[in-house]
Amino acid sequence: MTEALILGWVACYGYPILFIILLLGIIGFPIPDEVVLFYAGALIAKGVFSLLPTFLLSVVAVLFGSLINYFLAAFGKQKLFAAFPKWRFLIGKSERSLEFVRKYGFWGIPVSYFIPGVRIGVSYGAGVLKLNRSQYLIGSLCGSVAWVGVYLLTGYGIS
Repeated sequence: MTEALILGWVACYGYPILFIILLLGIIGFPIPDEVVLFYAGALIAKGVFSLLPTFLLSVVAVLFGSLINYFLAAFGKQKLFAAFPKWRFLIGKSERSLEFVRKYGFWGIPVSYFIPGVRIGVSYGAGVLKLNRSQYLIGSLCGSVAWVGVYLLTGYGIS
C-alpha cells in the first residue's frame, strides 16, 4: 500500500476511513500513522475536515487500537502467535518497549507514543505482563491525546 493511496482514501472517504487507517496502524499494520495525521491536519486547514471531530475520532481510533493490542496480548498471546507466526517479532519489540516503561515508569506509556515501534510494542508488552489496566488506560489516553494533537496541529500549521 502506498502513502499516496492511503492519503487519497482519507480525502475521498473522510472520517470513517481515517478511523480505520489509524486503528490498523496502531494494531501493527505498516501504515504511516504520522503522515496520515499530518494530512488530516492539512485537510482541517483547508476546511475539508473539522478540528474537533477529527481530533476526537483520531484519539478514539488510537486508544482503541492500543487497547486491542493490550487485550490480545493479555488474553490471547499464545493463540495470536500460533495463528499469525509472522507477528512473533512483536515479542522482541514488547520486551524492549517494556524496559522503556520500567525505566521511566508511568510516563513511559504516554512518551512511547512518540517513538515509532515502541508505541506498538508497549501496548503488546503491557498486555503480556498484565500491567494494571487502569494505569495503562490513563497512560494510553494521555499519550493518544498528546500524539494526535501534535501531529494534527503540525499538519494544520504547515498548510
